[in-house]
Amino acid sequence: MVKNIIFDFGGVLLDINIQSSFDAIGELIGKSLDMHHLPNEESELIHGLETGNISVESFIWHVQQKMKKPAEANEIIKAWNAMLIGWNPQRFSFLLNLKKKYRTFLLSNTNSIHLNWVYQDLKKNHHITNFDENYFEKTYYSHLIGMRKPNIEIYNFVIQDSNLNPSETIFIDDHPENIRMAEKIGLHVFLHHPKNEIIEVFNKNGW
Repeated sequence: MVKNIIFDFGGVLLDINIQSSFDAIGELIGKSLDMHHLPNEESELIHGLETGNISVESFIWHVQQKMKKPAEANEIIKAWNAMLIGWNPQRFSFLLNLKKKYRTFLLSNTNSIHLNWVYQDLKKNHHITNFDENYFEKTYYSHLIGMRKPNIEIYNFVIQDSNLNPSETIFIDDHPENIRMAEKIGLHVFLHHPKNEIIEVFNKNGW
């Protein structure tokens, strides 16, 4: 019996188009970037940002060093946020109702640039100022806990920190590798396709 639900963020609850950010950054540095085939240097930079090992200032500086024409920090931040599309507002009431039936959690590979955009968008467009506390029992953001999916340590950390029984917990993510690693430690898993509405997925599966 499922008692706990761990949600991924982007691609499940928040609509995103990751390639849009790489297109925007690529335009700034004059280099084509494919999200599925990033050079090692770029991959390591993003990994460092998402695990909190590289500061926002350092991330911006590294991007600026690759540019032929200088750009302000806000231009780079705007380009990096290009992947963030927005929300189906119905998901907010969906999450609140779900929280009455289950222990709900959020586990996201993210960074402070994207999270700042999220908080600002929620406040400006949806009048929500306490997203983490109101909609989940607890949220886990990779850059704040120093771990990142699909490393198995992050799933173990969440399970231990929130005292979850894996056999009573379902993890929902849109990346097969994240799902595969979560399944290894006994979590129930569901691979979500971003084109599907998560509310309809729940209705269809009877969760």
